[in-house]
Amino acid sequence: MNKIASSSILLNRLHAVLLKQRIVMFAAGLIVTLTAVALTWLLLSVVANVAVLPVWLKISMLSLAAVAAGYLFTKFALVRLFEGSIDNVAVALEQKHPDLKGRLIAAVQFARMENNHGYSSDLIEVTERQAMEQAGLMRLDEVVSFYPVMKTGRYFAGAAALGALLLFLFPGFFSYSYEVYSNPTTEIAPPLAYKVVPNPATREWVKYQDITIGAAIMGERIPEQAIIHHRLAGGNWQQTEVSLRSLPRLVSSLGDSLAFGLTLRQINKSLDYYVEAGRVKTEVQ
Repeated sequence: MNKIASSSILLNRLHAVLLKQRIVMFAAGLIVTLTAVALTWLLLSVVANVAVLPVWLKISMLSLAAVAAGYLFTKFALVRLFEGSIDNVAVALEQKHPDLKGRLIAAVQFARMENNHGYSSDLIEVTERQAMEQAGLMRLDEVVSFYPVMKTGRYFAGAAALGALLLFLFPGFFSYSYEVYSNPTTEIAPPLAYKVVPNPATREWVKYQDITIGAAIMGERIPEQAIIHHRLAGGNWQQTEVSLRSLPRLVSSLGDSLAFGLTLRQINKSLDYYVEAGRVKTEVQ
């Protein structure tokens, strides 16, 4: 039994319960914000890993994410520190204990009054005494519920599990996205997952012979198009586009591989060429 000797003590204890409620709701709102931030980071990481982000777009996305996080923190967490009142706490206790019959909320109202406002002093004294006696027999913080924290915690756990799954499936997933967004004013391209090998390499040819030039591409995320650049001695560079989308591919555990080429007829001069595929350019052969 926690004896309550005065109305000021009653108000202080109700205020302590209100503070606990606010802290719990703030924690729940903070978890909501962290969940949204985690999901946003996952989304941004996916975008960074599938596309080269120009600086303006990267800064715009980061700014939008920051504004959204600030809005969610304010709406679901910060304002919770100022919501509610001891009247709400008293009403919640009245609902849990109907035997109070309105005495607790009445005692709270009486304790705040600077004068009687037409109520008899005896009525006020009896109401406050009965409310304090009954409140002293109960656990006031029983109206504090941790359900909001548990509910939002499940959402955060789901986001964390999704992140762990992506990290397990793609070990470099987050390290690369961190590099991209930690350098917002620099355009950073995703790491190459393929290589381009020119074919044939530098060698001597017999005049007036047909020559096939091209390349082999091996790896993952192979581009859909390549360009063969070539020129005869003393001539200008020419280019031939090659669609890689429809070419047959050899599939293995190390990735895909394909080969393509361009046949030049009756070459009677020295020939230079190089191949461009995606962000890769081979050396001039």
